[in-house]
Parts: sequence; C-alpha cells; structure tokens
Amino acid sequence: MKAIAARAAGLDLHTQSRLSTFSLARLSLMALILFTTIFLRQDNGAQDIQVNVLSDGTILRMYGVLAFSFFFSLVNVSLWEQTLRVRLYVPSQLFYDLLLTSYLVYLTGVNDSIFLFLYLLNIVFASAVYQLSGALIVAAMSGCVYAFIYGANVDLDNVSSVYNLLYSELLFLLTALLCGQLMDELKKQKTMLESQRQSIARLELINDRLLNSIPVGIVTVDKNEYVQNVNSAALSLLGLEHPPEMKLKYYELLPELRGVMQAWGGMSDRQRLRFVFKNGTSIRSMCSLNLVPMKQLADEPIEDISHILVFQDVSLTLELEKKLEFESRLAATGELAAGIAHEIRNPLASISGSIEVLSNNLRIESDQDKRLFDIALREINRLNNLITDFLEFAKPKDESPEAFSLKEMVREVADAVQSGKGKGGPVEIDVEIAPALLVHANRERIKQVFFNLFLNSREAAGERAVKILVKSSNGDDGLVKIDVTDNGPGIPQELSTKIFDPFFTTKSKGTGLGLATVARIIKAAKGEIQVLPSEGGAHFQMTIPAPSAMELTGTGS
Repeated sequence: MKAIAARAAGLDLHTQSRLSTFSLARLSLMALILFTTIFLRQDNGAQDIQVNVLSDGTILRMYGVLAFSFFFSLVNVSLWEQTLRVRLYVPSQLFYDLLLTSYLVYLTGVNDSIFLFLYLLNIVFASAVYQLSGALIVAAMSGCVYAFIYGANVDLDNVSSVYNLLYSELLFLLTALLCGQLMDELKKQKTMLESQRQSIARLELINDRLLNSIPVGIVTVDKNEYVQNVNSAALSLLGLEHPPEMKLKYYELLPELRGVMQAWGGMSDRQRLRFVFKNGTSIRSMCSLNLVPMKQLADEPIEDISHILVFQDVSLTLELEKKLEFESRLAATGELAAGIAHEIRNPLASISGSIEVLSNNLRIESDQDKRLFDIALREINRLNNLITDFLEFAKPKDESPEAFSLKEMVREVADAVQSGKGKGGPVEIDVEIAPALLVHANRERIKQVFFNLFLNSREAAGERAVKILVKSSNGDDGLVKIDVTDNGPGIPQELSTKIFDPFFTTKSKGTGLGLATVARIIKAAKGEIQVLPSEGGAHFQMTIPAPSAMELTGTGS
C-alpha cells in the first residue's frame, strides 16, 4: 500500500522514505517549538526576554498557528498513506511551511526572530525531496518573502540592517547549494548502488540457474574442507531433497571420498581420469570424480571456495563398456571361429567325396562295413550342416537397409513354406498386415528370419497340421511391432530365456543356431525379438524400425 501511495504521488520509495522521516522530524520540531514557547511564557514572566516582550494577542496568534500546524501535521502522519495520494502534497507542504515560517518570523520580530532557522530547515527538506533544483526554488522564494517582510518592518537606511538582510539571503543560497549538491550526489550513488545490486542479483540468479542446470554433480568446498554449495544434480546423486542445513565437511556427505583432496595431487593423469567410487547412499551408483582447484587471481583472491568436486553417475557407462568389451571379444572369437570353419569345410568335403568313391569302388561284403560307411557319410553331412549354420550365424552385419512392404515379403515366404516339402506336416499361414505398412531393414535378412520361424513351427508340430498367424501394427518411437503365433506345442517358460543362445536346441538333430541367427539379424536391424507367454503354441514378438520421412524420400527417388 505504501508503494502504491508513493507512486500515486509521483515519488520513488527512497524519496517516500525520506519524506516520511522529515515529516516525523517536522512534527517533533513543531511540538518542541510549541511546548518550549509555552514553557518560556509561563516560567519567565519576570524576565526580559523576547517571548515576554510580545503582547498577549501576538502570543495567542503564535500559539494558535503553531497548535494548528502541529495537529494538522499529526493528522497527516497518522493518515500517511492517504496523505501521499493527495496531488501536489509535497509542494503545497513546502509552500505552507514557508508561509508558516514567515508568519512566525513576522510575529516575533523580523531581525531578531528565533524562528529564522526554520527557513533553513525548509530548504533542507526541499533538497531531500527534489535535490538541487527544489532547494534553489525554495531558497529563492524564502529570500523573496523574507526580504519583503524585512523591508516592511526594518529601516533599510541603516547599513547594518542591509548587511543583515544580505547575510540571511546568502545563507539561504549557500544552504540550498550545499544541501542540493549533497542530495544530488546521494541520489546518483543510490541509483548506481541499486543498479549494481540488480546486476549482482541477476548474475547470482544466472549463476544459480546455470549451476543447477548442469547435468553433473557439483560440490564446492572451502579451504577448510567445508561444503559451500551443492547443485541439484549432486542432491539427486546423494539422495537428498534439500541442501544440508548444517555446515558439513565434504567427506561427511561422501564418506567414500575421505582423504581424496590430500591424495589427489599424487595421482597420475590416468588415475584421475578413471577415478570411480561407489556412492554409499540408497541409490548406490558408480560415480566418476574430478577434483578441480579454484584458480585465484592475484588481484581477486577467492577465500570462500578452494576446490570444486565434480562427479556424475557412470553406472550405465561402465555397463556399456563391459558390454562393448564382451562383444569385442565375442566378435574376435566369432571371426576366428568362422575362419576355422572355412578351413574345416574344405577338407570335410574332400573326406566326404573320398568315402563316397571308396564305397562305390570297393567290394563291401560285410553289412557292418556298409553300415559304417553310411554312418560316416551321415555324420559328415551333419557336420557340414552345422558349419553352414554357424557361418550364417557369424555372417557380418549387412549395412544395406531399404524400405519395403512387410506384407509382400511375409506373403512371399509363407507361399514358399506352404508349397515346399520338408520336415513336418501341412502348414497354414495367415498374414494380417496392412498393405501400406513399410519397414526399414535388409529385405533378404528379414526374409530369412520369417523362414526360420515358420520352419521351426512346422518342425515343432511334427506330422500334425499347424496354423501360423502373423499380425503387425505401428508401435511407439517409429517401430513396427510384429507378432508371430502358432498352435503348436509351444515353448516352456523355463526355456524362453535360453532359446536365442547359440548352440542351445531341444531338437535331437538341431544345431541350435537357427533362433540365434534370427536374434542376431533383428539386432543388426536395430530391432528386438522376445518370446511372450502363451496358453497354446509359441508367440514371438519383434520390433523393426519403420522408414523415416527422409528414408522414404530417398527410396522414392
């Protein structure tokens, strides 16, 4: 309310504060003058002082105007918010004080009046509100009014009287100049101070937002190892909702880091780069640490902050590093195994051909020898099939994806499986896929996925007829979801997590690389495959990326 009233009067808050202070001082001064004159009048009845020399009518008029001014000022102070809303309140108050002072000076003797100092107070009051310009205006008006009263009541033929008038006028002017200059300088300094304060507040806000927006934990520590500041990311890693209220040392927040500031200087660059510790909170995450000493300039020493602890959760990074290392070893092993398989395949073909020639050219009279030749040829063919499946599994990832119609490709595989001869009974494949649905992958590799799934369903059902249903829909994040279900014997729940492992099989003559190859192809296409629980039959669900707008444009061109 006070701020609204100050704005309504055209005053800023600092001026309004000075105005209220001077108003209270003015009220106190009037009360002092009023009660002092009454006391002097009653206590000095026999003494020859100015107050006693005045006539009773003059005394009454002086008391009356002082009492009126006192109670009027008291009302203004008690209703201060309403008083400030009055337009031109301050100029009218200054003008009233000028008239009041002149009247009191006129009543008490112009040249020797005890109220002459009120002119100076009025000038000081004007300079506090309007600075130099206001002080000069009030000083000029005071000089004019006082000169008029002085000329009407004092004989100006006397040189000393003229000197007294000039002295008073000069005093008014000097008071206005000194007070006005002082108030102007104070106003400039307050303006600069307020501007600096706002700049500092803005910089502190930016610094706070920047510190709390950084996605790494930051803890600032002073030279005595006490925590000075903790950002939002550090609070999250520490499992805290609010910064600690009491002053703590850094190792009280992170006990795992006790002594690290002393040991940091003796660590090598490699040790500092790979410094990882386990956060002992309920989160128990792995965090990396970097200890940054605060640089101190010669002319701007920073005494509050000595070091900055920068740490972040690297649990996922370490897990990815382990996976990458494992996959690198697996890839190297696969390349070695593929090379060995190629080398085995050639002599194996020679052995198989030699046994066939021997079986045709030699006269085999014993049934046991003939059975041994058949066993050798059968096992050689089995070993050759295993090497073929392994080479298919170890085939490098094809980096030539394209956008193609999913329904058209699945229908092509379904027709080939339904019309072809092989292990198992008759198979019926229903394809419920929108004709316009496209996927972005290597067509021939995805085609192999559906061949393997369809043939597995057929072989698992034995001689019994099997029905396979393929459905698809647009999933989230630009992925196409595909469900392949059948009414065969299904997959036991305890085996659902192992069927994609290489060389795991439940078939007596299987290699265990069919579904492993399927999983590898889907992963290379940046998709996923999983086995879902089903009451009857097997249920495979996979996701394959859909082509983006850019990929569709490139395909169309």
